[in-house]
Amino acid sequence: MATSDGYSSRDLVYIHDDGFNSYALDAAPSILKALREHGIHNGLVVDLGSGTGRWVGELVNVGYECRGIDQSPEMVRYAKQVAPKVMFSVASIFESPLPKCRAVTSMGECLNYRFGDVRTSKAALKKLFQRVFEALEPGGVFVFDIATPARAPKANPRVHRRDGKDWAIVSVTTKIPGGLRRSMVFFRRYGEMYRRGTETHDLSLYPVADVLALLRQCGFRSRRLPAKGYFQEIPGMAWFLAEKR
Repeated sequence: MATSDGYSSRDLVYIHDDGFNSYALDAAPSILKALREHGIHNGLVVDLGSGTGRWVGELVNVGYECRGIDQSPEMVRYAKQVAPKVMFSVASIFESPLPKCRAVTSMGECLNYRFGDVRTSKAALKKLFQRVFEALEPGGVFVFDIATPARAPKANPRVHRRDGKDWAIVSVTTKIPGGLRRSMVFFRRYGEMYRRGTETHDLSLYPVADVLALLRQCGFRSRRLPAKGYFQEIPGMAWFLAEKR
């Protein structure tokens, strides 16, 4: 079964930031470009699933106000060190109140995770989209990614390993009904010893057409953003921009 409070391990949060923060940093220029193209050069941006704070740190550096929301206390603890000028909240992105803002962002499959008592579904996703729509000022935008059914392995489990200077992680991804399961074993070095940890994350997967339909039902004008030349081209990941007209 998936953990009820994903990224509960301080070691996994450290590994996530040290080994995988390039996804957020590589996406930053393209998201900033999208905000500016829609006339959003300042004001409050809310990031859903703010993780270790790399993206909101980039926003603050260029003059935006930011608020980050993440369900993991360990993620928030780490993010406060990375981006001390940002206000972070420990809460489910599917339940936390959203302040009035110029833009909302989310990246890294955050809208797919089945953490806590929330079991993501199209109904839950639509409720989230509606809350984002209501929080945005007129002309505001919502930029986010979603893992689609192509993200799951077609047949055999997919095994991935990555090593850092003081850590290692092995993940095994399997297909489950409506989504995927990512089972991880990780190690972090402390002196001459390594500490071992495990976590299992379940994700719901959504077709691009379904996501666009839900956004339209909530009042957004939306489109899928191209990955090539803008974002890392990761199989099964799709980027969207939704505008509150």
